[in-house]
Amino acid sequence: LKASIKDGIVCSPFPDVDIPDCSWYMFVEQKLLQFGQKAALVRNSDSLTYPETLSLLRCYAAGFQAKGIRRGDRVTCCLSNTPKNFVAL
Repeated sequence: LKASIKDGIVCSPFPDVDIPDCSWYMFVEQKLLQFGQKAALVRNSDSLTYPETLSLLRCYAAGFQAKGIRRGDRVTCCLSNTPKNFVAL
């Protein structure tokens, strides 16, 4: 694929997409509720369903808030490559 440049602006070769008018969390929550008990994240024999992923997301969010982490704060993580740790990010 090649991107065109018009008046010094790089234009995507892909079509425009609609961006929903909601928070990132609300968007992700809505998507996770859409797929029922299907596997959402899989690595080898370790996997999480969509509801399990949402539950973990809520737990991590509550844990970060309990530690005083707020919107706009920067957090760095060094985690192993597992579905549960992916949700933490």
